[in-house]
Order: sequence, then structure tokens, then C-alpha cells
Amino acid sequence: MEETKIKSPISYFVSCPRCGHKLCKGEEGSHVIIKCPNCSVHVRIKINENTYAHIMTLDEIEAERNKPRICYINPDFQNK
Repeated sequence: MEETKIKSPISYFVSCPRCGHKLCKGEEGSHVIIKCPNCSVHVRIKINENTYAHIMTLDEIEAERNKPRICYINPDFQNK
């Protein structure tokens, strides 16, 4: 019987660029905005081939709040 190995995704730990506090653990493709519990700055985190953490300005935070949100609904879903 042939054995197959499943490649598990690599996890990354991201720290706050201001204070160094560990903020989150994520996989490639993650994109989040987190408020650092240590120094209270908002940090945008993108994990891809160029992983980065960026301190957001007040204007960026406000623009993010005002973005329209898209919800995808599964048409096959039925309430039972």
C-alpha cells in the first residue's frame, strides 16, 4: 500500500511592530486587523509570501470601518 503524506500549512507568528508583543498565529492567505493589547495600536496583518504587519493610521481605520461588506450566501442552503 502506498503511503501519502499530507502537507500541512506553515503557521506564522506575528508581533506588533511597535512593542514586539506577539499578536497572532496565522497561515498563508490570512488578512486581519488587530488592536495590540499591549500598546493599543491597530495593526493590519497580511500573511503571504511577503508577510508584513503595518501600524494603521486613524484615517485607514475609519476607511476600513466604512467599507461595504460582502456576504456570500449558499443558494443550496435550506431552513429545515
